[in-house]
Amino acid sequence: MHRTVLNMVIGLGLCLGVQAGAVAANSGWYLGFNMGHAEVDAINESDLGYKFYGGYLGRNFGAELGLIGLGDGYTADNVDIYGMSMEFIGRLPLGESFSLLGKFGMFWWTVENCYDSYYYYCVDGTYDDGSDLTYGVGLQYDMTHQLSIRAEWQQFEDVSASDVSLLSAGILYMF
Repeated sequence: MHRTVLNMVIGLGLCLGVQAGAVAANSGWYLGFNMGHAEVDAINESDLGYKFYGGYLGRNFGAELGLIGLGDGYTADNVDIYGMSMEFIGRLPLGESFSLLGKFGMFWWTVENCYDSYYYYCVDGTYDDGSDLTYGVGLQYDMTHQLSIRAEWQQFEDVSASDVSLLSAGILYMF
């Protein structure tokens, strides 16, 4: 009887150890960079957008922080949109290398409308800032255990009374 219980405990321990190793192999800390097409709905203008981000992504869930630029040079007044985001990520593996991603979080944004500038410094202009929801979907392909590529669409709600979307692609480095 004791030997049967001992064998069951050892078997359960081995199963859990193998499962934990598989989860650890598919998760970890990462840094990434994306570039793409940002579009402001209210003025129907688009520009180059970018994201620097990092976070932790487990097999099915994760969290991410990002620094985001949603373009500058909109209209003749040189409007610049940028901010910081914090998102929760849901991940659905579609095989060994592909994953479908879903994001939901907050975006803390600033809009600079610079009427007069001196090199990169705004001398005269208006500023608006706030925080609103962001959400998106994406696809990630793991090329190696440490290098992945990601394509995603992300929506930023009510940024200075307009929605802004970013369609981007980039690269991630897993630690």
